[in-house]
Amino acid sequence: MERMEWYLPVSQAAEILGCHRREVYRLARMGQLSFVKLPDSEIKISEQSILHFHGSAINASQAAGAAAW
Repeated sequence: MERMEWYLPVSQAAEILGCHRREVYRLARMGQLSFVKLPDSEIKISEQSILHFHGSAINASQAAGAAAW
């Protein structure tokens, strides 16, 4: 069975990532977050890409903190 992909509004993606909505748009434009564009020009962000990006950001900050010691 194929897994269904979920897409979230930019505001919810920003809340999960702990950043401003403009940053979510920037990350999507840079290809760091997957998204779909709806007919009304609204975009929705892939939940999977948010979780992947969020996990990568946490791991990077932990590694930087460990390197400081």
